[in-house]
Amino acid sequence: MHRKFSLIVLSLFILFISAFKYNMSNELGPEIKIGVLIPLCHEYGKSIKQGMDLAVKEINEKGLWGGRKLKLIYEDSAFNPKQSIIKTKKLLARDKVNFFIGGLTSGVTKAISGIVKKYKPIMVWGGATWTGVEKLFIDQNWFFHLHPWSYHNDSASINYMKYLNVKTVAFLYKSGEFGSYIFRKAERLIKNTNLKVVFNFPFEKIHKKNNPILLKMKSINPDALYIICYSKDIIPLFLKMRNLNINTKMIYIASPGWPKNFPNMSVSEYISALTLWAPGVKNKASRIFVRKFQAEYNRTPQLYWAPMGYVNVKVLARAIKRAGSLDRNKIIKALEKTNMKTPMGRLTFKPSRYIKHQGFTKWMSFQWRKGKMKVVYPKRFARVKLVYPMPKWSERE
Repeated sequence: MHRKFSLIVLSLFILFISAFKYNMSNELGPEIKIGVLIPLCHEYGKSIKQGMDLAVKEINEKGLWGGRKLKLIYEDSAFNPKQSIIKTKKLLARDKVNFFIGGLTSGVTKAISGIVKKYKPIMVWGGATWTGVEKLFIDQNWFFHLHPWSYHNDSASINYMKYLNVKTVAFLYKSGEFGSYIFRKAERLIKNTNLKVVFNFPFEKIHKKNNPILLKMKSINPDALYIICYSKDIIPLFLKMRNLNINTKMIYIASPGWPKNFPNMSVSEYISALTLWAPGVKNKASRIFVRKFQAEYNRTPQLYWAPMGYVNVKVLARAIKRAGSLDRNKIIKALEKTNMKTPMGRLTFKPSRYIKHQGFTKWMSFQWRKGKMKVVYPKRFARVKLVYPMPKWSERE
């Protein structure tokens, strides 16, 4: 009787263990909460969110270890430093997220730096370019940065001009910290090349009072015009340049983004700029991403913010899965060992000028062609032949 009872107990124990293992592998495990701060009020933020949501969908279909799933808690930065501080406190103090991703603009990142240094979440940040922000996170082993810094941007822009054999450059830049900082850095780099800055003008906004200064630039006739501005300045500026018949061989724009309707306007044709990614780039991971994105949202992403959001989630989830736990040190070490193919190229983390973990550093240059971004430099990524010099306004269709 005792032997029979023991066999029954053993059988029940085996069934219990089997059921426990089945549940662990098939049922939803505990959610891993990740805080996200992006400008949900803006098209850029909406694109980032779509990329992130697509990544979460793919990850949660397979699960991480033990059936665990990701849950993103979104907060709107609204490009507003004060609002971003409130939202960051909410994510870190109330929601108690251990992981913090997203980001857009250096001003927002600078504003929240004090809070994140207090809580020290593992932070995989997709935005911010100002070197002043980089210095705020010097030697922080929990801070991983995806987007290139401003000195990467400047070097890429100047290399493009050197490739075109540009000799003289004029600058139009937004007055204030953003435009002035990029101009000073670019001007400093140009001094070490054969390029010559022949004109510069800081503007607050585009209006009739600018006409005499723009006409002065026209009389100087530089080979290239380098414009540093926000997206809201782009259309008024180009309409004015066309009306004043200001022609240069090449126009290059440094801007956080583009007006929604600008690509399809005639004034956009042949304008050059930097990008980390374009829909037609020669990259298998990019083709797969575009196909999945189109199936999910019935549109093709045009700017690099959607794949940036996608990679932002993927790289962190990959590290969590490899760590096999929520142990902070294990996840940081897994992130440090990142070597993955992404829509924007291979991603690894290496030291930059100030921080320990910098991701992407290489830019491509593109031209707007019939409403689409077409990569033209470096040559190995080029999708169309570069048009240089640009046709004059009077010669365009």
